[in-house]
Amino acid sequence: MSRPAALSVLALAGLAFNGAAEARAQELRTNDFRVDLTPTPVLASGKVLGVGGAYTALAEGIASAPFNAAAYGARARWELDRFEWEPAFSLLLGGSFRENDFFNNGLGEGFGVDDFTFFDVGLRFQLGDVGFGVLVQSQRYGLPDADPTDELVDPDARFRTAHAGLGYGFFRGQLVVGGGVRWVTLRFDAEDASGMTQPLVDFEGAGFDVGMLLRIDGLPFRFGAGVRTPVRSTVVEDPGEEIQTVLGLPLPRSVELPWEVRTGVAWQFGPRRFNPRYVRRKDAAHGWAERLARERCARRGAGDGRAGAACEEPPDPELTPEDRVAGARQASYAGDAMAGLRALGERVRASEPRRYVLVSTEVLLQGSLADAVGVDAFVRQEQRRRGRKVTFGWRLGVEGEPWHDRLRVRAGTYLEPSRYDGVNPRVHGTAGFDVRLFRVWRFDLQAGFTIDGARDYLNWGFGLGVWH
Repeated sequence: MSRPAALSVLALAGLAFNGAAEARAQELRTNDFRVDLTPTPVLASGKVLGVGGAYTALAEGIASAPFNAAAYGARARWELDRFEWEPAFSLLLGGSFRENDFFNNGLGEGFGVDDFTFFDVGLRFQLGDVGFGVLVQSQRYGLPDADPTDELVDPDARFRTAHAGLGYGFFRGQLVVGGGVRWVTLRFDAEDASGMTQPLVDFEGAGFDVGMLLRIDGLPFRFGAGVRTPVRSTVVEDPGEEIQTVLGLPLPRSVELPWEVRTGVAWQFGPRRFNPRYVRRKDAAHGWAERLARERCARRGAGDGRAGAACEEPPDPELTPEDRVAGARQASYAGDAMAGLRALGERVRASEPRRYVLVSTEVLLQGSLADAVGVDAFVRQEQRRRGRKVTFGWRLGVEGEPWHDRLRVRAGTYLEPSRYDGVNPRVHGTAGFDVRLFRVWRFDLQAGFTIDGARDYLNWGFGLGVWH
């Protein structure tokens, strides 16, 4: 971890505010304060943002791991083999933060951002009742240039979170518990006069996630819950009389993310099954193949009286060449039966009703941080405290599929907590859709659009992913 620990970018951003940081530099006179990095708007993939971030009770797929660690071990309805694997990729572009009050500080202006990119990429494996995986989320913010006379230009910030963990499904996946680690890194760099990119500062820290998901076979609802531990990075080890600064700005003693607790409920209406019973494809195929083989054996032996019990017993280990040929044919027949069942299962699932309306909601609590200021307050050198109280938020989303196996639509709303004293929370409205495109190898690709708007805030973007 570099000595400035993540905050020289804040100094650069301060210079971008028309010299505001310099004018207010005396308001923070010591290193005895913290910086609260808690994000309050929802920044996630399109399917999550479209339903207002209400995804704790929908934990399914590796992209859901940041909202509920049980997602590591939660089998999706199409995962029927003992071993399954799932890739994940989504991309959001075109966020518009320049005129936004991103931190909801009540000043009508926020952290100036020229451009914004968000993507996540992950991979998950399921082996029986155990699942494990990794998901990396990356956010890039292009910050406004500092004064043209400065040596460093085009500063930007990259905020990455790596989630890794495992989950276990009890009672054939009806109760799933999971746990993992989230590793947070924050990197800032800029170009020098020669056009070379120069790293300025790195911040990194780790915390833990735990979660659970309850989904009873045949019932139309789910319940989920998750807990996150704090993430903390020390910047100034022992704040004393000698003030440590970067670009003339006092450094904080630490940069922190507080604890978080969330609970959610989801309910589905319509003919589509929300929690289908999990039956392994291999179990069903093996049972059907054995039955067909016994029936064939009985038919072949009916002419010479060798039917019945002989077909139920294991074959004699002393096989004649003719017996070996017959056994090979029977094995081939059983294999064809399993392959046929696999194809039949695909057709059955494709013909299942897909019409549904899914409603998901959740509440969340974010911990307090004493003596903390916000990022925007730091760059302006203002003693505006942030996160002194535990904050509360709620989220609500609706999803449906009006065009069978082709178009999925979403809408949502959420209450963004206010971390600043005297500033009201704000209500967001979200919407989005996914369109099925075409098949590549074994995956059907989809494209989507999502928008999130509130008072003094607008974010929109496009997404790519896998259609199910």
